[in-house]
Amino acid sequence: MDSEAKPYLTIAITNSCNFRCGYCSPTEKGGFGEGFGTENQKPDLEDLEEKVLIAEEEGITKVRITGGEPLVVKGIMDLLTFFENKTSLEYALATNGSLVGKHIDALSDLSRLDLRISLDTLHEQKFNEICGVEGQYKIVMDNIHALTDVGILKRVAMVVTSENVDEVESMIDFCEELGINLKLFDMYATSATLELWKNMYSPLDKAREIVESRSTTARQVTYTKNFGIPSLEYETKAGIIVRIKDSTAGTKYSQEFCGDCNALPCQEGLYTVLYSPNKKLIPCRLSPAHFEAETPEQFRTSLKKLINIFQQSHHENRFWSGMYG
Repeated sequence: MDSEAKPYLTIAITNSCNFRCGYCSPTEKGGFGEGFGTENQKPDLEDLEEKVLIAEEEGITKVRITGGEPLVVKGIMDLLTFFENKTSLEYALATNGSLVGKHIDALSDLSRLDLRISLDTLHEQKFNEICGVEGQYKIVMDNIHALTDVGILKRVAMVVTSENVDEVESMIDFCEELGINLKLFDMYATSATLELWKNMYSPLDKAREIVESRSTTARQVTYTKNFGIPSLEYETKAGIIVRIKDSTAGTKYSQEFCGDCNALPCQEGLYTVLYSPNKKLIPCRLSPAHFEAETPEQFRTSLKKLINIFQQSHHENRFWSGMYG
């Protein structure tokens, strides 16, 4: 790996969400998404902006904003405007797409924003079952089309499970029709979702075959040469990019940091540094090690430590077989 490479920073700005996707969290206890398992706090956007500038000073070049659902946070558009006008960072927003409609005009002014929407199915009833809500399917689909019409939406992300693996081809068709890219994941497990994972996990072999049959070229995602799961992206004959992130391909681990972890080998390993809603820096969602980042000084110190840990990581091509037990 490149010894000078830096991981990107993921900001889980909240663990609150207006959806109730089972694979994300089976209950409301502990929150949702990448903020799961952390105490939720009202975001201090001024403090967060200061820490983002520190991250940029320390060599971070990319930040991803997620949740929970980040658009439930009051002031989120001010934060995105800060990224656009006050930093040189690449920045991405991951959203479920239900609340984005009222922000389309403001989002149109953010030329560097990488906007991504999660969409696991094209069928309304299945959408309701997966997301645990009703009345949102048409809103999300209308927002996807509206965002595409003004050229804002960059990518759709689909978690492939036993419930929707038969929709991979139709999802590619959908994305090709709109001219947007697609990312396919296999299902990620936490301690809270392990039983659900055992029932819903679907290998990506079939999805990969479909993608390869429709593609002209394939290349490794540059970032994943250094961190996380080695991933491939394919250019389809219709000209969109389909990225596949398959946890069975192994991932990056640090012997010093990961060696004593009872979850080793886990699904994701060292992929991104996570800044949690309760102001901790977390190297891995399965790790109990949370680094203090309450103050800007603590944030800088912990971030430096984590960058070093990530830079010492190495790839191991093994999958957590214990997940099947």
